[in-house]
Amino acid sequence: ALGLGALHTPVLAVVAALATAATVLLWYDAEPLEPRPAATVLFAVGALLIAWTAVQLVPLPRGALAALAGENADIWSRCLSPLREDGPATAPISLEPIATRVQVLRGLTYLVVFAGALRVARRQEGIAFLERALLVSTVAIAGAALVHPVIGARKVFGLYEPQETLGYDVHHIAPLLNMNHLAAYVNIGACIALACVLDRREALPRPPALVIVLLLGATTVWSLSRGGTATLILGSLLVAMMTFGARRIRRARIAGPLALVAIAIGGGAVLLLSAFDDTRSKFAQNDLSKVDLVKNAFALVRDHPFFGVGRGAFEATFPKVRHGTGYWVYTHPENVIAQWTTEWGVPIALVAMVAIAWALRPRTALARSRPPAGPWAALVAVALHNLVDFSSEVPGVMIALTVCAAMVTGGTGGGKPVPHRGSSWTARPNALALGLGGATLALVVWALPFSDDELYNEQRSFKDEALDPALTKDGFHARAREAMLRHPAEPYFPFVGAVRATVVR
Repeated sequence: ALGLGALHTPVLAVVAALATAATVLLWYDAEPLEPRPAATVLFAVGALLIAWTAVQLVPLPRGALAALAGENADIWSRCLSPLREDGPATAPISLEPIATRVQVLRGLTYLVVFAGALRVARRQEGIAFLERALLVSTVAIAGAALVHPVIGARKVFGLYEPQETLGYDVHHIAPLLNMNHLAAYVNIGACIALACVLDRREALPRPPALVIVLLLGATTVWSLSRGGTATLILGSLLVAMMTFGARRIRRARIAGPLALVAIAIGGGAVLLLSAFDDTRSKFAQNDLSKVDLVKNAFALVRDHPFFGVGRGAFEATFPKVRHGTGYWVYTHPENVIAQWTTEWGVPIALVAMVAIAWALRPRTALARSRPPAGPWAALVAVALHNLVDFSSEVPGVMIALTVCAAMVTGGTGGGKPVPHRGSSWTARPNALALGLGGATLALVVWALPFSDDELYNEQRSFKDEALDPALTKDGFHARAREAMLRHPAEPYFPFVGAVRATVVR
């Protein structure tokens, strides 16, 4: 999360390697683990989504692709039409193959983290360790976010200067530059800390936990994220409900701490809203543009219902159906349902959502001897937040949520381990450790060399080369052909070709 959420593939590769090393050390030569059915379902869903994303990259003859996904085949067949050339004879389902490669690596990273955290979370002391780790991480993020504007920083940690002026607020420089991403991340820690306040837990004593709740709550309000603020309130209520229902504690014991937290958060919010005009005006805006964006995005489902446009291909394919005007680039639909259905297709997305919802239902958390109220509330709150934002597409946030999912589904559910169908994946710890390690190494080697060819990077390098008058016509056509075959649906490259034609006459 401190590394800009691992949005850049080189950072993601380092994170994947470190996470895999930790998981291999946790599983290798360890005793077999009998997972609960919910944990097995989550692991299976992760493996299924990774496999399906990889299938979207398999090259198919044009006729076979047309039979499976006609719109995808049509785009591939015409991707070189600005050069008066036919499309390739073979092509994958994905309309953004480079991005889909990276998504395979992201998915495996989440699966590796889940497997490692599941091993740690088998006991209550392991849950306490993981909760402390997330609290330290979220406090570090919140502290960095609040310190940067105080010292007038224009670069993250004095090293990274954001390039897209419309993508962030210069007064809100933080390791997670998008304020919705920042709010989603610190809300995870806020839910965990609040659970420590309401119910004595090993992770943290009540006094420092209360301080952390106040810090993270204030950071969410400061971020100006309306969705983040709303889900912070919802997450707090869910923590209280889970604590009440699970522990059957008399209200008198927690009425005081709960009232103190509510008053502190409410008072801080009122102070911020009254002190800063921009904060107050931002929350008062009745901007429903995201609703229109989501409605518009579902037009891609109509054209690509079964196989999707390819994981990570939304940005390149959305202009195909986009309505409205303006020089905005929509990288995501800012709605997790629209994101998954457009990129994976309706069948796979629907199966994954139903399975995840079943595995993380309240009963799963309540079955543990001491229910992880904070992690469960964080999962629900961030999931609902992703109906209006897109923090689920940020590896830093997703890794934290994966750890929360392991805490919710780990252990034995309050009883002795019960063997069940499908639990064999943990029966051979050494094979699992070596398999995950080898797969991660292979994917890093497979995806990392293409980081310079990702859409954002290629758009900028292509523009600079195309506007160079020293570049010959044949040289430009060769460069354009490479870019269009890597990003067949992206309209930016033909546009830059038109600009070049104007410049060089």
